[in-house]
Amino acid sequence: GLGKSRITKELRDRLESEQHNRVLCFCSPFYQNSAFHPVIQQLCHRFGFEHDEPYEVRLDKIDAELGRVGLSVEKHAPVLAELLSIPAGERYKPLGLNAEQMKRAALDTLSDMVAARSADRPLLLIIEDLHWMDPSTLEFVGHVIERIDASMVMLVLTFRPEFVSPWGRHSHLTELSLNRLGRKESLRIIGELTGNKLLPDEVLEDILIKTDGVPLFVEELTKTVLESNLLEETPERFVLTGPLASVAIPSSLQDSLMARLDHLAPIKEIAQFAATLGRTFSHEFLLAVSPFPENRVEDALSQLLEAGLIYRRGMPPDVVYEFKHALVRDAAYQSLLKSRSAEFHAQIASTMEIRFPRMVENQPELLAHHFSKGGHTQRALEYWSNAGTRAIDRFANQEAIAHLSKGAEALLSMPAGADRAKWELSFNFALATAMRVVERLDEAFVALDRAEAVAKDLNLPEYLSRIYHLRGNLSFPLGKIEQCGKAHALALDYARKAGSAEAEARALGGMGDAAYARGHMKTANAHFRQCVTLCHEHGFGRIEAANLSMVGFTSVYLADVPAAIETGLETIDVARKVDHLRAELLGEGILYNAYFEMGDPGLAREHVNRAQELAKKIGARRFEAENLLYLGKIWRAEGNLTEARNSFAEAMRACRETKVSFMGPWVLAELAAEAEDPEAREEHLAEGWKILGDGVVSHCQFWFHRVAMDVCYRICDWERVDRHATALHDFTRSEPLPWTDYFVARGRALAAYGRGERSEANIAEIARLSSVAQAAQLTSACPLLEEILNTKCEP
Repeated sequence: GLGKSRITKELRDRLESEQHNRVLCFCSPFYQNSAFHPVIQQLCHRFGFEHDEPYEVRLDKIDAELGRVGLSVEKHAPVLAELLSIPAGERYKPLGLNAEQMKRAALDTLSDMVAARSADRPLLLIIEDLHWMDPSTLEFVGHVIERIDASMVMLVLTFRPEFVSPWGRHSHLTELSLNRLGRKESLRIIGELTGNKLLPDEVLEDILIKTDGVPLFVEELTKTVLESNLLEETPERFVLTGPLASVAIPSSLQDSLMARLDHLAPIKEIAQFAATLGRTFSHEFLLAVSPFPENRVEDALSQLLEAGLIYRRGMPPDVVYEFKHALVRDAAYQSLLKSRSAEFHAQIASTMEIRFPRMVENQPELLAHHFSKGGHTQRALEYWSNAGTRAIDRFANQEAIAHLSKGAEALLSMPAGADRAKWELSFNFALATAMRVVERLDEAFVALDRAEAVAKDLNLPEYLSRIYHLRGNLSFPLGKIEQCGKAHALALDYARKAGSAEAEARALGGMGDAAYARGHMKTANAHFRQCVTLCHEHGFGRIEAANLSMVGFTSVYLADVPAAIETGLETIDVARKVDHLRAELLGEGILYNAYFEMGDPGLAREHVNRAQELAKKIGARRFEAENLLYLGKIWRAEGNLTEARNSFAEAMRACRETKVSFMGPWVLAELAAEAEDPEAREEHLAEGWKILGDGVVSHCQFWFHRVAMDVCYRICDWERVDRHATALHDFTRSEPLPWTDYFVARGRALAAYGRGERSEANIAEIARLSSVAQAAQLTSACPLLEEILNTKCEP
């Protein structure tokens, strides 16, 4: 009630005579878990959609608007059609994007539309009430903020103090805090409402004290007093009709608003029903779902407009009403008896199902809300589940978590039994799936525990396979090696009990992941190959693409670089056929890894650049770290140490934003290798070693020790070279590998040489190691060895 919306309205009014474009978006507590809701509402308005018009007409309008602002129909129209839930059939060329990629495309398209609308004239973009904004729209706002610093865009965002800005400091962002009004400003508002006629002193003071400078309260309480029988208007002033009792003037904003509604007693119930729909509601929708006669509703709307409790926007038939303030809506809604509120919600939900099929399809969370409030738990569960699934399919995982959590909460009102158990299983497994994507891993494990207990009680082996497979996947990036292995072994066991080839293929891939995580690359390679074979037999293309990439990565550690390249190329081919961008990204990773090892940094760079494009497109920050690390290695190989250090530093920032257990120690070792300050070098090595002890994915062990041995050799710390060689040997003791065996032997030979052991046997060993590296195409291992063999003086 401090005037945020009023100030933005004043800004709009003052700019009326200026040439500019304008976009207004409004967030609502009803839709704070509906992905892109305020954006979708604005787009529907912008495109001029009419109720129940044919989809083809809507697509024509999208194409026309894109053409008008100079954006590609081929690129953007299918994205907008998907965002607006408009079936496009074969009208556009398929984009071949999964849910994650489609969301990224939507963010890019929306940002491009903002840029296009500000290209020829300034754009005023106002988004109100961010404290009710859904996470997807919040991402969109972040995109806009990053892009507009040099654009003709004025972005105005309003929010309550509890909203914490996620965007940090930007030179082009200014935050303004609204304070309570002083006495002078409050008197001015009161004077405007009284026509500058004086109020009795005691009434005026009572208003000022109780409203305490809150503009909305000042306005509403003054109107309450003027509409009451406390005062009589004379030509010069208002006078009391009798003594002023201590309770004559409401003492809170809620009481003041209720007093005004009570003054409109004949229409109060219709105001309460409208409040059940939310702060904003359309004329058409209100009439359709209302239990009251149309003429009575129309009369009520007129009186509410006249009283200033609601506003009207638009022209018939697209008239939309909005309560003057969220607190006005809340006052009306909260005054309902619980039983009457339930009747209203049930009435709305049942009518929506019959008369608004598109809304049912596109906004299942709205049906779920009304059925929940109406006491129809079973129907509410169906719609909460639909809403959660739909959000996951659209990669709106934060919104999905909110919908599914509400469904799980609604379950508490159901009696124990088989029906409740099945819903519990469904909601909790879906929750864990969504939580994994947004890195809420601890909560995901809790949800899986609940799902597992139910699946065991109901003896559902295929479901248990899915649960354990997901549990293993959650454990992998955390470096929880033993838990990962046990979970995937159970997933495989239950898949075979269920006789499900798809579950078995996923579990075999999980077994490969678990073996990879603990450094058992031979075992991992065998599991991945089994998985790929099974997928090929049954046509599980996406699972095949994901696991084929891991055949390639493990081949590198089996010292078979040519096989890795062959598999990397095959991975990219299969991934593109099934539109699996993440697998394609991994295929590029195999190739730049292999080509760099073969001594071709130029070719490696091409694949790093492609991998980075893919990582950004799908928002895979974890893989951006690996791409940046290799980019740093390439810069170093080309002699540009400044760019190398910058790339390693950016890679480490990406690691800290995700999970340091996935790439952190490796990146820290490379930072140590290029550190100009000895103290910084030691800090990097110490942090890397500590992270290894906390649990990491195996390649961190391999590469941290491999790079650290070279670092320690360069600073003549022969003891630490030996220590890293021993640590790498111990890590792979249970399943030795050609790659690690080679670098252990290389490290020990370097340490011995550094200590002064220059026997023919040791020189011969260094020469052998150089030959092995060249034969295996591990050329990045050769320069230091060649340096020793070619030198004629003491190092």
